[in-house]
Amino acid sequence: MITSSISHLVLRKTDVESDWKLRIQVKEKNNGRKVLVNEIYSLKEFDAQDSKWTPGPETGKTPVVVTGIGGTEVATFTHEAGQDCHKHLIGTEAYTVLNGTMQIRIDESMIVELSAGDEIVVFPGTVHEVLPEDTHFLTRVHSINCYGDKDKYVKRGQDWCHISTLKNLERQALPGAQAVK
Repeated sequence: MITSSISHLVLRKTDVESDWKLRIQVKEKNNGRKVLVNEIYSLKEFDAQDSKWTPGPETGKTPVVVTGIGGTEVATFTHEAGQDCHKHLIGTEAYTVLNGTMQIRIDESMIVELSAGDEIVVFPGTVHEVLPEDTHFLTRVHSINCYGDKDKYVKRGQDWCHISTLKNLERQALPGAQAVK
């Protein structure tokens, strides 16, 4: 359910390319830029009031449109963003390459190379990982039927862990995440 007062959102490639957040070099602090979200993180985001999206200033918040849990999330990221091997049991992700060449590993074995204008749709249950090494790209991902961290599983060693479990364990510095099959 979209809660914004605007009727549409325009994302200009030039505005996205100028976004300071996409140039952060520390991968742990760079997960790209979301513009459609399940919920607002009030310290970093505010409800968009203008249908033309522009990035917020480095010291300020960025505009987003809330679509609600189970809605659609949209984010743009580059080869500078942190990536992990993951899967979703409910959500579908569509990656569209805007610039450059991006590689994505599917089901831990097949590597698909995509160029500007290409797109890949990753269905629920499919293990995937964007491979940023030796590439330069600008990519937009649409997460459809998105439940955010409630539907993200990451691989650590040979085990699948729910991302919230892993984050809690990292915060508490406890060893041994609960495996999820």
